[in-house]
Amino acid sequence: MVELHEKVLKMLMEKGAEEAIVILRTHERSSVRYANNEPTIALSEVINTVTIYSSIRERSFLGSFENVSEDFIEKIVDDVITMTKNSPPSPYYAPIPKGPFNYRTGKRVEGRIRRMDEQLISYVSEAVKASRESGAERSAGIIYADHQEERLVSSTGLDLQEESSSISLNHRAFASSEATGQWVSCSTTLRDFDPYDAGRRAGEIARKSLNPRFIEEGVYDVYMGPLIFANIMSEVAGFASGFLVQIEMSFLSGKLGEKVGADELTIIDDPTMPQGLGEKIFDEEGIPTQRTVIIENGVLKNYLHNSRTARVAGTSSTGNAGIIYPHPWNIIIKPGNVKEEDMLQKLGKGLFLTNSWYQRYQNYKTGDFSTIVRDGAFYVEDGEIKYPVKGCRISDNLQRIISNIELLSDRLYPIKWWEVEVPTYAPTAVIRNVKITRAFG
Repeated sequence: MVELHEKVLKMLMEKGAEEAIVILRTHERSSVRYANNEPTIALSEVINTVTIYSSIRERSFLGSFENVSEDFIEKIVDDVITMTKNSPPSPYYAPIPKGPFNYRTGKRVEGRIRRMDEQLISYVSEAVKASRESGAERSAGIIYADHQEERLVSSTGLDLQEESSSISLNHRAFASSEATGQWVSCSTTLRDFDPYDAGRRAGEIARKSLNPRFIEEGVYDVYMGPLIFANIMSEVAGFASGFLVQIEMSFLSGKLGEKVGADELTIIDDPTMPQGLGEKIFDEEGIPTQRTVIIENGVLKNYLHNSRTARVAGTSSTGNAGIIYPHPWNIIIKPGNVKEEDMLQKLGKGLFLTNSWYQRYQNYKTGDFSTIVRDGAFYVEDGEIKYPVKGCRISDNLQRIISNIELLSDRLYPIKWWEVEVPTYAPTAVIRNVKITRAFG
């Protein structure tokens, strides 16, 4: 039986495409949303997405289509061919990779995660119970169980298939309207998934955040928990995209081989990590993925490339396609050697921040950004939390932030939620001289 993606490829070539890649993704997701300690929406859905890349005389088109009926395949293909022919020639054009390639084998996928509808409710109950035991009045959040199959065929003869699954909980606890805490639990195995721990940690942060105070704007030494540190470091890794570098929309442009951060900072993109949240065998061009060191001991070592950006740079793909836009798959921040329980003492005086959201940029090329501090934030003196604070915003520069990293803890946390879209394994961090401004009030 000829599958949908194979039919689309055949029709593209018959109708005049010179090169083509077709990717069919089948995404099965079960989820439970909850608020005020109770489940509110349980949902199971299957989404089929067809991604089509076509090329004619160095003119290219890329598009994705959800839940395509076979009755509409011919019209979609006709439209794709028309849009390809009408596109301007691309200065970033590169031929589709031909192979043959050697791919990793032995990827393990936990089948029990697939369609866990009833078990998800019990996981929610565990997290809510833990938060209440830790001092929170109510909880809200969402839990996902995801299973995905991806099939890729190309006009160069590639015919690939990959499977993945994961389970993730994003839990927020409330001790009052102003006293909140958040934690996540994410894993590709049920063995390492711990909703009770996520609920407990979020509840403890919320309880400690009661009766927060405003603080003065200024420059503070900051101890960042794994949620906020993962948020910022995932952005840094994303700026290593060869596309952003080449259009000069990255603060890392033109700095290959230069010192860009503190000696303590090493950032790696490693989709070969067994059972990593971002484990991947091949990219969207069908090229095998690889472990790529982005920053090593503060020195920028590599950009992330697909075939297009690699051709412009005179180098090879790093297996990070996005066909148009290369990106990281599975970010790892090399841990330090300080015990996490000692980090506040190492900070001495400053702020302990647990989370942030809405990271926005005033200037992509220089890395000037701001992000709102949310959930638990605390003023620290003599290595001890003195009182919770509110209304803070980090208004600083990514280059300065990564240059002022002084300490990293020795434990990595897997972080993935809507503020950290690319899975990031992050420690906690002490960062000196961070600019804090008022977010509101």
